[in-house]
Amino acid sequence: MVGYKQYTHFAWVLTLAFVLLAPAFGRVETAEGTHFDIVGFDRRSVYFVEELSERILLEAERYLGDQPTSFPQRILVTLRP
Repeated sequence: MVGYKQYTHFAWVLTLAFVLLAPAFGRVETAEGTHFDIVGFDRRSVYFVEELSERILLEAERYLGDQPTSFPQRILVTLRP
């Protein structure tokens, strides 16, 4: 299992890579869902993944029952160019 510090470090490195690569690929698009943050360079792809993640959460709620509805940290999804 990956430790919290390793995951946080990886998230920062990935975010920094996006910031540095943004001029080469164009504008960075973002979308914020209930539990997910989606980042990418193509608007249609970002919003498709955001909508897909929300639908998956609705389906998962049927099987999880009465679980807490909030995660301690949002899930970052980055789409590669």
